[in-house]
Amino acid sequence: MITAIEGVLEEKGPGWAVIKTGGFSFKVLVPESTGAKLGPPGGQVRLNTFLYFREDNLALCGFTGPEELRLFAALLEVRGVGVKLALALLSAMSPAELVSCISRGDERRLRDIPGVGRTTAGRLILELKDKLKKGWAVSDEIARGADDDLMAALSGLGYSSIEVKAALDRVTWDPYSSLEERLRLALKSLGTPM
Repeated sequence: MITAIEGVLEEKGPGWAVIKTGGFSFKVLVPESTGAKLGPPGGQVRLNTFLYFREDNLALCGFTGPEELRLFAALLEVRGVGVKLALALLSAMSPAELVSCISRGDERRLRDIPGVGRTTAGRLILELKDKLKKGWAVSDEIARGADDDLMAALSGLGYSSIEVKAALDRVTWDPYSSLEERLRLALKSLGTPM
C-alpha cells in the first residue's frame, strides 16, 4: 500500500493535486483544507496517503497529517460514505470540529455540508459517535472551538466580554456536549432564568 507521497507539486485545483515523484506524476485527491496548505506549484510537498480501491473506483487520497488520514478511514467505514463525501466532510470542517460535531450528535450542523442528508448525518452519528469519543483525545482545538461558539452566543445575547469570561471560568462541561447545553449552563451561572 502507498502510505505517503513526497515530491514536487506540479499543479493543484479544488480537491486535487498533482505530485511528481520518481519520474511519475500522481493525481491525489485531497480535502480543500489540505489543498490550501500545499502552497504554490513548484514546491516540495509530502502527504500521508490512503489508497482507496473498489471494483469501480481507484483513488489515491492525500492528507497533511495522520489525524486527518485516520478520520478519513473511519468515515469510509460508515455505510453510504464514499471517497467524495468523506473528502467533502473534511473540507467543510477541521478533523477536531468534525469529531466534536459527530460526538455531540449535532445532526443539524452535519446536514449543512453539501451531500449530507438526514439519513447520512444519522448514520455518521450512530456509527461513529462512541468510536470517536473513545479513540480521539479531546484536543485543545475542540475545547477552543466550543468556547468560541459559546462566547459568540453569549455576546449575541448582550453579555460583556468580562461577564462571558467569568461564566466560562465558573462552568465545567463535557467538551462533547451540545452548544445548547453549554449555553444553558453558562446562562445559569450568570443568574439568567431559563
